[in-house]
Amino acid sequence: MLDKSDVFILPSIKETFGISYIEAMARGLVVVGCKNTGIDGIIEDNVNGFLTEPNVNNIVDTLYRIKNLSKEEISNNAIETVKNLTEEKVINEYFNEIKKIVELYI
Repeated sequence: MLDKSDVFILPSIKETFGISYIEAMARGLVVVGCKNTGIDGIIEDNVNGFLTEPNVNNIVDTLYRIKNLSKEEISNNAIETVKNLTEEKVINEYFNEIKKIVELYI
């Protein structure tokens, strides 16, 4: 199904970090995720995908934004983002963030 699509939208507000976003990005789809749901740590609005509020009006507005843009650059950026999500890099970033928080309290 993803291979026949151009855009992937997951307007879930209870999704903590959906792997389906990453799968869609890896296939070069233009991905639309909701703000403050976990994926906004990966998706940069208008860079490698789009972020929106989880309501119909904002999703429609985002689709209009996508319609008027060159999707090739967003698609390429999405693929590059996923390539950089190796297990080692993600773990290192996670521990670096923990280290920063710990250093604040020491």
